[in-house]
Parts: sequence; C-alpha cells; structure tokens
Amino acid sequence: MAEFTYNGRPHSVTKRTPFYLMYGCEPTRVPPVFSKTNVPAVEQRLSQLLKVRDNAQAAHELARQAQIK
Repeated sequence: MAEFTYNGRPHSVTKRTPFYLMYGCEPTRVPPVFSKTNVPAVEQRLSQLLKVRDNAQAAHELARQAQIK
C-alpha cells in the first residue's frame, strides 16, 4: 500500500509519477465499482452474476462444514 502511494505521487523534478515513467499510464487507485445504469440488460446480468456468486459461496460453505465433520 505504501509503495503504491509513493509510486502514485508526482516527483518534484520530473513532475511525473514513477508509475507513468515506468508504464506510460496511471493505474486506478480504487477499483471501479458497479454503478447503476439505465440499461435493463446490464442490470439483469449483474443481478444474475450476484445470485450465482451467492450460490457458489453457499456451496463452498457447505463443503467446508462437511470437511470439518
């Protein structure tokens, strides 16, 4: 985290960040979060993905509980 913060600040001499000098771009500091959209297909897909993810987590938890026994 400290390294990311350090490499994301412009240097006083070059006026560029080490990330930019090494890679030619600035990485995003915080990964983007799904934002609300007006497109129904996207909302349906996100809802479906969240449901599948929840089911997978539940299955994983059941397997973990069975392994403990």
